Amino acid sequence: MFDGNCPLCRKEIGHYQRLDKARRINWLDLHQAAQMLEQHGISKRQAMQVLHVTDEQGALHRGAPGFMVIWDHLPGYRHLASAVRLLRLESVMQSVYLRFAKWRFGRRCRSGCSAEQ
Repeated sequence: MFDGNCPLCRKEIGHYQRLDKARRINWLDLHQAAQMLEQHGISKRQAMQVLHVTDEQGALHRGAPGFMVIWDHLPGYRHLASAVRLLRLESVMQSVYLRFAKWRFGRRCRSGCSAEQ
């Protein structure tokens, strides 16, 4: 689930969607996925803070691990995901992503952030 009201998020997810010609990924805007959020016990605010991805087995991945699940299904990015795993960079990627996500969320919600934004 991604924040479809965030211009930066829409741009990045739009890029991934264009690559997903086989439609292997079910792209959900968190603002239109209340039932899915509820099923996973995630508030809209939590969903807005980091990317959430459910894999084929139903496991939930938050942040950079979610990108890895997405990349595994996209041409070109499969190789990037493999390289990240081979080089054991997942924890570095997560650390960098969480810092960025905190900045993005703060900037997006600097004057208060309602779940409907």
